[in-house]
Amino acid sequence: EIQGVYQLGRPSVTRTQNVHSFTLQGRFDQLSAEHYLSYRAGDLTARHLMQPFLAHLLLASSGAPIKTLTYGVRKGQLVSGHFEPMDQARAKDLLGTYLQAFTQGNSALLVFPFETCRALLSHLDKGLALPDALDQVEQTWRDPKALTDAQDPYWSRLIESPLTLNQLNIDLARALLDPLTEAWVQS
Repeated sequence: EIQGVYQLGRPSVTRTQNVHSFTLQGRFDQLSAEHYLSYRAGDLTARHLMQPFLAHLLLASSGAPIKTLTYGVRKGQLVSGHFEPMDQARAKDLLGTYLQAFTQGNSALLVFPFETCRALLSHLDKGLALPDALDQVEQTWRDPKALTDAQDPYWSRLIESPLTLNQLNIDLARALLDPLTEAWVQS
């Protein structure tokens, strides 16, 4: 599917859209009437999909019913997926949620590490009670052999432990991340 969309030398397109009293602007290098193609030199975890998802929302909020195809290369293997065309009103509503979080001071998207957030929500979705889910995330956070947000100097300074997270943090994480994970279709 990607081969049919990529076009060498396709000119960049800049789109500007007013949403919830913000003027948003995005530059798109591989945009056609039906598709937007984005690339990431690496895996496509949820945190890496945020930028293509926001671009997808910007395009959809302007009334462009396009499919956003995203691909990357993980350990020499192609990984890909897409976001289906979205209703303009729904895209504007979702952008409003992200813009509201941004204006409240959450410009880093979340007030705690992204991957830790995803792991916590995953445990909660599996039916674990909040204290048990936090304990699970804490064990992974503290494991010196695990590659986690705790090894990142920025996050390790910002948050001592996932046990400090509260229901407000979790509600914000769910509001910001659920739309992305629900819309993403892994190929």
